[in-house]
Amino acid sequence: MQTDTLHHWYGPSRFVIGAGCVGELEPIAKDAEISHVLLITSQSVAADSEIINPIIDGLGSLDVTVFDEVSIKKELETVLAAVDLIESSSIDGIVSVGGGSTVDVARAVSAVAVTDDDPTTLFADVGDDGEIEFSDIPSASLPVIAIPTTLSGAEVTCAAGMNIGDPDQGSRRVRNAPMISPDLWPEAIFYDPKIAARTPDSVLGPSAMNGLDHGIEMLYSRNGSAFTDATATQGIRLFNESIPNLLGDSQNIDTLERAMTGVALSTLGLIDPTTGAKYSVIHAFGHQLAQRYDVHQGQVHGIVAPTVLDYIFDNIETNQAQLAEALGCATKKDSQTAIVNRVRELRNALSLPSELRTLDAIERNDFPELAEAIRNDIGIQFGPSGLTPTTAEIEGILDSAW
Repeated sequence: MQTDTLHHWYGPSRFVIGAGCVGELEPIAKDAEISHVLLITSQSVAADSEIINPIIDGLGSLDVTVFDEVSIKKELETVLAAVDLIESSSIDGIVSVGGGSTVDVARAVSAVAVTDDDPTTLFADVGDDGEIEFSDIPSASLPVIAIPTTLSGAEVTCAAGMNIGDPDQGSRRVRNAPMISPDLWPEAIFYDPKIAARTPDSVLGPSAMNGLDHGIEMLYSRNGSAFTDATATQGIRLFNESIPNLLGDSQNIDTLERAMTGVALSTLGLIDPTTGAKYSVIHAFGHQLAQRYDVHQGQVHGIVAPTVLDYIFDNIETNQAQLAEALGCATKKDSQTAIVNRVRELRNALSLPSELRTLDAIERNDFPELAEAIRNDIGIQFGPSGLTPTTAEIEGILDSAW
């Protein structure tokens, strides 16, 4: 938690949580002066009538055009295709239906659609020291309403990350710094567990690990505050209670609603244009492995989080007591061991892999280069004060997680 002057940015999003809440879309969209919606989603979500029909019904009298070209690649070309559709119509607002990739594309579309500038100039410039120089995002960005189908929490931020190809890298995707601006916060976020219940366990599980790690990392980020500590702690509590029954036959709407409330709280303040981001070391591993290999970031988080937490707790004093309390293990004598074991239990409850070696795409010979990339990842810059992991230490974490 910060010890100097406290700044806390409270975003403008309206949170709507509850089973069937997408039935309330029309009046909230009209409040945002939306009359013609571009519904941005993926082909798989668009083909699921039990997701799309309630949303279309909830939009009532509004005109709706569906754009279903989003993929996990989050390529800038997808954004430009959606913008072409907007420019040829009367679309004046966006509804995103999907996970983190979908809402990122939606936010990028909302900014690119109202400017004639080169879209790559809208991305923030991140310096080697972790300082972010924000780009001038058009304040007239189209309003976005987010309807998440996963538990990644991406919708709660004001950032839109894209993958932009680099000719010097051949076909390899290059993760750019995101667009970051208060104008990219959604007008409203609808957490409807009936919609999320349609998401396969293979997608919901990794996303829940992502959402949980937002809260965990918030508690030891150098950019954290009393505000983010409070919301993250309650978010972790709700995840701790809901994850054991989140997947499979034990899943129910009440459990999903608690998990969705948990991700909203765990992620609130994660990316703040005033004080900076609060994701850190675990996310640095997730960013770099997911960028280089065909793996889900949540899978990587599940594997490395226990080892990373052990490393952090061994090297600095941090918010162990609050994290132990949130994870229900505050009464244990050895809080470090209890926290790490509970994170492993939650990972296992989400049916995630426990070793990097089980992810076929990853090569152990890549570890030296990968460790250097992780050390330079922006997430390390947002980690606990006083923590400066070396390339050798990061490679040791990778070896332990192998």
